[in-house]
Amino acid sequence: MFYDFGGVTDNLLNGILFLLVGLLFVDIRNMEGFSTMGILVTIIGAILINTMARVVGVFGNIALAKKLPLDMSKFGFTVFFTWAGLKGGLCLALVMGTGTVLASDTYNIFLIATYAIVLFTTVFQGLTVGKVYQKLK
Repeated sequence: MFYDFGGVTDNLLNGILFLLVGLLFVDIRNMEGFSTMGILVTIIGAILINTMARVVGVFGNIALAKKLPLDMSKFGFTVFFTWAGLKGGLCLALVMGTGTVLASDTYNIFLIATYAIVLFTTVFQGLTVGKVYQKLK
């Protein structure tokens, strides 16, 4: 199961990440002053903006490349690395660090958006990245 220091560290940090995700969910469920529709718009908007920003970032970098790994086209490479670019612990840590600096409503919006992006990328994209690669291959 654990063979080296890197493996142990990786598993420990992943466990802490998912513990934080669970604790943040409790914080989101106890928010007052946000309608369900407002939360849904924030979630959908955050996921769409994040995905579009990743497309622009990946395509902007590979537009200058002469030869791509895996013998993929520029389109396929962009799609794959946009989908495979998982986000996680750093985003949560940054948002949790702003809780005392930002106004409560602003903090809550950032918290909802970040939680949605992390949950979407780790669960949905993480479970489907293999299928996306197989389709592009």
